[in-house]
Amino acid sequence: MITLTDAGGNLKKASPVGCLSSSTNSVTFRNLKMRLISISSFWGFYKQNKIMDLKIGDKFSTSKQITDAVVRAFAELSGDYNPIHLDEEFAAKTQFKKRIAHGMISGALISAVLGYEFKERRVVYLSQTMRFVAPVFIDDTVTATATVTNIREDKPIVTIETVCTNQNGETVVTGEGKIMVLD
Repeated sequence: MITLTDAGGNLKKASPVGCLSSSTNSVTFRNLKMRLISISSFWGFYKQNKIMDLKIGDKFSTSKQITDAVVRAFAELSGDYNPIHLDEEFAAKTQFKKRIAHGMISGALISAVLGYEFKERRVVYLSQTMRFVAPVFIDDTVTATATVTNIREDKPIVTIETVCTNQNGETVVTGEGKIMVLD
């Protein structure tokens, strides 16, 4: 015997030996007849209960101190040797008065949140917008935070608000990303 719940929420016992009727879209077990749910309804149930154990408002974050070594390693990786990032003397003559980190280091921290810190670690990045609203200086500590703002009903696609702040709580980057949660 198995226990099933009927449409009224009542528990019913039924024999596991049953038959399927394609004409009525129902299955009959001994003592109990149940209507089958559609594949799309099943996908919605599965997505909400297995794949997407996320909810709107969930937040995930990571922090990193942006040291001289981090900036130089990023310059080597990216090929971006702009003197504003690497040359103290040059940077002192700019409006910033000192070296600033590559903006995409903050973008990499957002990627780190999605790839590792995010509760659902089976994700693929689909898109990301970024607006650089304040500089990140050498030895600043940047915290990247991703907040779930939308979960699509028809596909496992999640929209996230992305914000990076420095150690003083000042926003340095804002944006929006979209990710796909894999099966």
